[in-house]
Amino acid sequence: MKYVSTKRSSDAVSFEKAVLQSLPQNGGLYVPEHIPILNATELRSIGKMGVPDLAQLVLSKFIEKEIPDDILKKICEESFNIPIPLISLSPELSILELWHGETFAFKDFGARFMSRCFNYFLQKKNQKAVVLTATSGDTGGAVAAGFHNNPSVDVVILYPDGRVSKIQEKQLNAFGKNIHPIRIAGTFDDCQAMVKAAFVDHDLHSRISLSSANSISIARLLPQMIYYIAWWQKKALDEVLVVPSGNLGNITAGLIAKKMGIPLPHMILATNANDTASKYIKTGRIFQQHTVPTLSNAMDVAAPSNLDRIKWMYPNLHDLQSDISAISISDDETLSTMTVINKDYDYQLCPHTAVGVRAAMQSHRRSTVLATAHPIKFPLANQKAKISPPQLAQAERFERVSVSAPQMSNSSAELKIYLIQKFT
Repeated sequence: MKYVSTKRSSDAVSFEKAVLQSLPQNGGLYVPEHIPILNATELRSIGKMGVPDLAQLVLSKFIEKEIPDDILKKICEESFNIPIPLISLSPELSILELWHGETFAFKDFGARFMSRCFNYFLQKKNQKAVVLTATSGDTGGAVAAGFHNNPSVDVVILYPDGRVSKIQEKQLNAFGKNIHPIRIAGTFDDCQAMVKAAFVDHDLHSRISLSSANSISIARLLPQMIYYIAWWQKKALDEVLVVPSGNLGNITAGLIAKKMGIPLPHMILATNANDTASKYIKTGRIFQQHTVPTLSNAMDVAAPSNLDRIKWMYPNLHDLQSDISAISISDDETLSTMTVINKDYDYQLCPHTAVGVRAAMQSHRRSTVLATAHPIKFPLANQKAKISPPQLAQAERFERVSVSAPQMSNSSAELKIYLIQKFT
């Protein structure tokens, strides 16, 4: 399997190069030359497999023999041992809980797999790399946990100062050693723009081996297919899957699984007020807009990167609209949904999952909503919605963390100076 740029003007590269380089030099995103199709025999066998085994079968289609079977098996066993319970709240509404990993967010799946792929490729080459990533809240914590103490990698995490929750910020600052968080004076889109600028800076690349851990990285994106396939294994009969999404890595992974032949139902992209992708799905047009701060802060993305991959998979807008639709949800609707679900079902939603639940309710169809994070991570939203989520034992380790990340402007030039001084 080779990987090409969504801008289509670069040479095809191996999975290893796509992982370690993260972004093509022409500014596009890596995508597989084609999406492999699972045959009927494979689909039947997947239906009976444990999650690590199905992950190995599916992901091997994209990796082929670049990672030996025994090593890929070990990577999958270590990456996909997170429970994925399906909770039925009513005959019309179920919740697929994806937050049972170390940082209680769905991004733990991708971060675990990606860090182990990095480690294999870098150790094989006896090399080290700097992973540069931007976070709107949950990605950074998952990446920090996944890469902590990895001897081959230093991780630099850019996060928007004052725009992540306190526990998210503590997670970013909890690990130390090879994890280097930086507070950026700006939005997530500013952080993401700084990362992209670094990757197309040829002078910087000549000095430092840079990689990314955002869902712009194909190694972060592909493993997120696995929980969609695990949901299908449960033989749920829901008419739609509702996916809260900001940078669109989550729903892009689901669409790839669907393209592989997994018989997933229609999907609904649930966005907050940052609805660039929602408007595109409805109209086929990109409306430039500024990031709006919301209670579902991890979805505060006005320029979602993975929209390029969706457009690559669906050059025809009508085909895209056949597979997914989109609904945008306000903060008021988010809070009222958190309150109602707590009252009616004694179940607590994080604000991102509440965006999805509200979209499911508006669709009037039997739905499963992907629960992206545990509500304990969002105390401001909980307070406003008057809910008290249960405590998590694994959260206690983060409560004692002090924030020590340095602050930086949203200048790509300033970031370049920092990287050169620290890693050369």
